[in-house]
Amino acid sequence: MSHKAHRLKTEPKLGNSLRTLQLLDRKGPLAKKQVAQTLGVTKPAALDHFRILSRENLVIPVDRKFMPGPGRPLELWDINRQDNYTIGIVIEPPLLVAGLSNFSDKLRMRCEHDISSLKATEDILPLIDEFMIGAIEYIKSHNGKLRGVWLCSAGPAHMPSQNRVDFHQYLAQNYDLPVNVSALDVAAAFGEAARFERNTIVGVIVWDMGIAIIPCQDHRVLNFHELAPAKKLGLHDIAHVIIDRRGPKCICGHNGCLEAYTGGRAIIKQIDRPDVNTLKDLIKLAQNGDEHTLTVLRDAARILGDFVASNVQIMGIEKLICTGLLSRVFPMVRDAFCQGLDRCLSPEQIQSLEIAPSDGPLDGTLLGACRVARQVFISNGNYTAVS
Repeated sequence: MSHKAHRLKTEPKLGNSLRTLQLLDRKGPLAKKQVAQTLGVTKPAALDHFRILSRENLVIPVDRKFMPGPGRPLELWDINRQDNYTIGIVIEPPLLVAGLSNFSDKLRMRCEHDISSLKATEDILPLIDEFMIGAIEYIKSHNGKLRGVWLCSAGPAHMPSQNRVDFHQYLAQNYDLPVNVSALDVAAAFGEAARFERNTIVGVIVWDMGIAIIPCQDHRVLNFHELAPAKKLGLHDIAHVIIDRRGPKCICGHNGCLEAYTGGRAIIKQIDRPDVNTLKDLIKLAQNGDEHTLTVLRDAARILGDFVASNVQIMGIEKLICTGLLSRVFPMVRDAFCQGLDRCLSPEQIQSLEIAPSDGPLDGTLLGACRVARQVFISNGNYTAVS
């Protein structure tokens, strides 16, 4: 079956009504009168917003609020979370997982493929197509709408090269989708932060070949410059903060970056064994109790904890969770990580962080990819309709 039968048609932006959608996402359910007052617009303007959003099946009445005194109860509206969907695709060799989620974070479809035997990156495309076609058919059969796709990969999947596919271009051309492609970090953070109350600032440590520390709050990733304006650092620059300029060389080209001490790539190099080339090899050795491997991991965890401690204070982080492939060994080195934290934080502060590894890193990243696609849609209003 050709892709053309499953293409999506990009519709106009939502305009000013996008403000109402964003407000409902943060504060809903709300009455139309409350929306008008909060946004500082006239009641007719607010009604126009609701008319546009209702026409696109983005908002629905959900309840009635009875007010003191005479008069009719207020009708409460919220985002239609059941009939709007996003797709997440995660490429983390040896696995590819894809999921279709509605705006209530309920996975309606999920697939998983072992891609370790594939000879070329192009061989992934039929697997993605199979899922995409099935997901679009599901959405059609349920009278829903697909609002976006987020694909994330363990490598820079959006950068085409001799051995890579430009997934962004492929999906955009074949499905006319508002699609984003990124590394795993942001999706992993969105997925793990969903475990906590919405107003909690969660520090998500993504520990795999590299390292990332991503603060999330209120269903969004906080850029570092929002929390420490004087630093003006980008979200991912934190892994490449130099902690010792005379330290080992990092892949970014500098010496002594945090990642050069704590990333999985650096740990494998320090272990220096011919049979340890991947994170899977590293994890297996640690789980089998290899003392040299555990020593190197503990040293890395201690350095990481020391670094995270200052960021907990700067960012106001209230909870900490570790995800990524190396979260599987985090319980073995948690004490060393806490020793690092102990240089700046009191035992009471450390305990309040409730430091824990993810109980499902891959599924957390998949759900996060769906969630971040939803938040991008709500933030900018680009949307699609099944044609």
